[in-house]
Amino acid sequence: MKWCKIILTLTLMITLSGCNTPKGDIYQRINKTYIELGSYHAKCSAKVTGNKTENTYDFEVFYESPDNLKMTFLPSNIEILIKGDELSMENKLINHSIHLNAENGDYPNFIINTFFKNYFVGETASAEVSSFPSGNHTVLECELSNKNDYASRQKLIIDNNTLYPISLKTFNAKGDVVIDVKFLEFSFKNKTDNAFN
Repeated sequence: MKWCKIILTLTLMITLSGCNTPKGDIYQRINKTYIELGSYHAKCSAKVTGNKTENTYDFEVFYESPDNLKMTFLPSNIEILIKGDELSMENKLINHSIHLNAENGDYPNFIINTFFKNYFVGETASAEVSSFPSGNHTVLECELSNKNDYASRQKLIIDNNTLYPISLKTFNAKGDVVIDVKFLEFSFKNKTDNAFN
């Protein structure tokens, strides 16, 4: 009986210490990956809640550091392209486009670039590592630098194994979710794989 208690105690100690060790490591891995964010591709679905409406949008994001971004909304074929200080929007169904100056503009709240811009410079950023039984992910949270009543703070959930985003939620000033983005596919890309050529 005494040996059973010793073995049980050792097993619990090893298990519990094993659960705690990746905590510091996962923060470092996430910070290194997203501070040095080069290029990525994502397929997403976003649920956007307004005053009395709720709409779902499917879209793809192509990003290449430092400031090239393409978002394509499906099936409407509306494309937003940001290249440096130039922003263009094109509706491919009616073959119409507009061009704007994007200088000092922010990326939309639909994408992780906006989140990390606020997370790394914000004063109220937080992180929480989750493990069994609720999953193996990290939750990062921050306030938006240009917050308003409709969009006040964001919460990003990242898979601890792949470091890929799982979901990005934007909350209004009351704490309700107004944009809920699910990442259906995600991959870090090389510059040679980009969609800007």
